[in-house]
Amino acid sequence: ENLRQIYIKSRKETKLSLGNTASSHSKLIYFQKMLEKVKFKGIPSKAIELESLYWNTYLNEINSERKLVDLFRDISERKINIGIITDLTAQVQMKKLIKLGIENYINVIVTSEEAGLDKPNFSCFSLANEKLNPENKKYSYWMVGNDVTKDLIGAKVELEAKTFLVNYPK
Repeated sequence: ENLRQIYIKSRKETKLSLGNTASSHSKLIYFQKMLEKVKFKGIPSKAIELESLYWNTYLNEINSERKLVDLFRDISERKINIGIITDLTAQVQMKKLIKLGIENYINVIVTSEEAGLDKPNFSCFSLANEKLNPENKKYSYWMVGNDVTKDLIGAKVELEAKTFLVNYPK
């Protein structure tokens, strides 16, 4: 429990110091800070090991519901482009999309790592628009997200998107 509290404190400190950036989500940095706090020797190898264990466990535990894959396939078959706008790093988010079985239905991905800042920074939404709509035609966007501020407001303001809030158990 003590180590868990040190990890939580390290995560909070990282988020506070790095702000709304992809690196503020870095489990590697959280583990590095945690190990430094407990005066652990061999921090680089142990931090990498812990980060790898964390993400491997996470990816082994997530499962796609058949309905999700069916939905993405149906949207794609209707020739509707699908863009993913997400916080965190590209590598982790791409691994999640592969694991969920929806990678083949996605036209573009924008991560906060690529855009420079987390949502709701408008650059995330503008970059998605540039990728999906290079001719800058009048497109109609739908944004489905689980956070009013980070997902829906940014999409509504930047893309004039019709927005949908989805709540799912955490």
